[in-house]
Amino acid sequence: TEGICAGVFYHLGTIAVAGVVNLATAPFRAASEMFKTFVGAGGKPEYRAGGGGIDEEDHSTVGLIISGLGLLSAFLDEFFGRFSKNMLSDVVLRSTDFSTASSDAYEF
Repeated sequence: TEGICAGVFYHLGTIAVAGVVNLATAPFRAASEMFKTFVGAGGKPEYRAGGGGIDEEDHSTVGLIISGLGLLSAFLDEFFGRFSKNMLSDVVLRSTDFSTASSDAYEF
């Protein structure tokens, strides 16, 4: 019974720590998704629905704002995208540490 209690104690501690990290980073991940939506829906009409090409340079104000939001979204994904429910699942199911689990969750 001592082993079971120790396992339950450490398992619940891991869930508690990862839950707090997930909760703290959720707004940043949500903002990143919103920026991705704005970048995908904004810009010139030929960028939408497969027309034209995203490789074309757009030096207008809207084009520069959309480019900036794309960069901000990439930064938020790179920095905060690692701390998600997938990280918690990796920690719990494979007993990996947080840094390994966050890298695996981001690559997943």
